[in-house]
Amino acid sequence: PALQELLTVLEARALRDGMVEAPYPGVHFYRASAPVRYRKVPIFGPRLIVAAQGRKVASFPSGELVYDANQYLVVTGGTQLEGRVVEASPEKPYLALCIALAPETVARTLLALSDAAPAAGPVHAVVPEVPAFVSPLDGHVASGVVRLLHALEDPLERRVVAPLVLDELVFRLLRSEAAAFVRGAVREGDANIQEAMRYMRENATRALSVEQIARHVGMSGSHFAHRFSAIARVS
Repeated sequence: PALQELLTVLEARALRDGMVEAPYPGVHFYRASAPVRYRKVPIFGPRLIVAAQGRKVASFPSGELVYDANQYLVVTGGTQLEGRVVEASPEKPYLALCIALAPETVARTLLALSDAAPAAGPVHAVVPEVPAFVSPLDGHVASGVVRLLHALEDPLERRVVAPLVLDELVFRLLRSEAAAFVRGAVREGDANIQEAMRYMRENATRALSVEQIARHVGMSGSHFAHRFSAIARVS
């Protein structure tokens, strides 16, 4: 049901060919009524691209990936992407949406998962040959995307509910086969924050200063404090 609802929602949102901006930063709709090639663009930061209808080829400097209806593509970021819609018609247009995933959200979710399984050790970014991953669209991700799109219709839900749904989508991806690719979005400084929080837990009975923790993870005190606040959402 969620997959069919996603198609219905996208048909109502992507009313013209090309890219249509959603009323939320980092979310875009795509529609193509015929096969078309899109110019090469740089990707900054991770992306979740979900196709509800049609077929597209994503080309990277190191290879190609094909995805179609009821599949999603995760791009880690920091790459060049060129797209070709290869299956689309006026009756059944290519319909998809793209969601930018904030690296801070990825890092914060990794910290929560690390807290749930502290023995797993620090997570390091994986750099695969092709910086992307295609997977079948499961019900959890599909329902999350649908709830996000519905939340965008109301200004209050856009402010309160949409960020929570984005957090859930990142959580779902980090517990899927795409996890290694999503982890690739974490910058070195963000991985250091994870190590800093582990250090703080292990030394909870000691008096620790910000400077001492920053030195432990090889960061300046000011940069550590800024990244810690951005990721952990506390000072």
